[in-house]
Amino acid sequence: MKKITFGTPEKIVPSNYCQGFHYEETEVAFDISKFQFKTTQRGCLLEFPIAYEEQIFGFGLQLKGFNHKNHKLALRANSDPVAYSGDSHAPVPFFVTNKGYGIYFDTARYIEVCCGYGKNKDRIPVEDNSIIATAEDLYRKNGLKETTIMSVEIPVAKGVDIYIIEGDSITDIVAQYNMLSGGGCEVPEWGLGVMYRCYAKNTGDQVMAMADYFRDNDIPCDIIGLEPGWQSSSYSCSYLWDPERFPNYREVVEYLKKKDYHINLWEHAFVNATSPLYKKLHDLSGDYEVWKVNHPGLWHEAGKGYFCGAS
Repeated sequence: MKKITFGTPEKIVPSNYCQGFHYEETEVAFDISKFQFKTTQRGCLLEFPIAYEEQIFGFGLQLKGFNHKNHKLALRANSDPVAYSGDSHAPVPFFVTNKGYGIYFDTARYIEVCCGYGKNKDRIPVEDNSIIATAEDLYRKNGLKETTIMSVEIPVAKGVDIYIIEGDSITDIVAQYNMLSGGGCEVPEWGLGVMYRCYAKNTGDQVMAMADYFRDNDIPCDIIGLEPGWQSSSYSCSYLWDPERFPNYREVVEYLKKKDYHINLWEHAFVNATSPLYKKLHDLSGDYEVWKVNHPGLWHEAGKGYFCGAS
């Protein structure tokens, strides 16, 4: 693993706020001379080559794509990503490849990455009048079977620290990144198991029947999740059990425990006026409502607004 500094990195970066951030420098085989860095009016730009066979994975939780080669991603926090654009519940400026390395970009900015494009090529004219009807056909027709360029643009910033991590496998590289970022917490086995989330309109009796179905048919399931309908109000949330769907909620909870299930209750940070938390959070919430309710993810201090990113 090796840290490389380009330009003048910002002071507010994840590593400065990560308890247990653990960096131990070693020599790497990656050719550092291939990096091209410059500052622009928008911020800064880092470019480096990626091989034709190289595959790009990572950048956090990406629900719309897996191998990002030849794709452009804007890493932005978004509770409802609808396209393969980089929007994500949990974007992370880290990627790994099948070529024995990964790179972490130590920035809190919404970066833009282009995972492979041609740059200043002298193309030989090739006649091809095939009709393009889909995006997939277009990429197949114009796919670049050659070394291409990966670009990482960081708005506003005039520099960045990057960490090159090398390993024998993708798993090894990701494990090193995990240790770099503090090592994470110890996860119980059931937390890595199967979770089934029941339909939003299910009643307590229907939830218990579903729990029986899994056990009676030897279907592995460690966690039973309840959609927002477990609450008397959701979108926004009351955090109170619904008396119609779950008049027997204590019985349901105890039944699931006896069947060796853990329980997951869906919730979010929009607090309905019917909630006992509403008035307590009122003075801690921001000036603007979401769906006519308080949002404790927004709060003010000394006249300055801060956003904690709750979704």
